[in-house]
Amino acid sequence: MTFNTYALVGNIISLDGENFEMMRSFPIKFTHYLKIKFWLATGIQISLTIILSLAIAFFIRLKIELILPLLSGIILSQIAGCLYYFARDWRLLSLNWTDPNQLLSRGLGNWGVFMMTFGSMLFGKYCKIN
Repeated sequence: MTFNTYALVGNIISLDGENFEMMRSFPIKFTHYLKIKFWLATGIQISLTIILSLAIAFFIRLKIELILPLLSGIILSQIAGCLYYFARDWRLLSLNWTDPNQLLSRGLGNWGVFMMTFGSMLFGKYCKIN
C-alpha cells in the first residue's frame, strides 16, 4: 500500500548527499553503518504501513483472527521490498542531485514509476485469495 521507489528506504543512502563521503571516512565499518541505516529506514517503513493497515482493518471491521496474518504479511513483504529498494538505491547511487525529482525518478523515470505502480495494483487485484 505504501511502498514504491518513493519510499524512504528506496532513497535513504542517496539522501546522505555530500555527507556520504564523510561517513565513509569515519572509523566505524561502512557495512555496519549501512546495516543500521537499512534497519532504521525499514523499521520506519514497517511502522507506517502497520499503522495504516490497522486503521483500515478496524475501519472495515476485520476479524481479530485475520489481523495476525495481516501483520505478519506486512512485516515479511516490507522486509523483502526494503531489501530490493535499498540495493536499488546503492546500485543507482546519486550524490549530486539538486532536485528531489532527480532522486525519485532514477532508473525508471516518471513513466516507469507510474507503470510499476499500476502493474503492482493489477497484480494485487488478480492475485487475491478467495
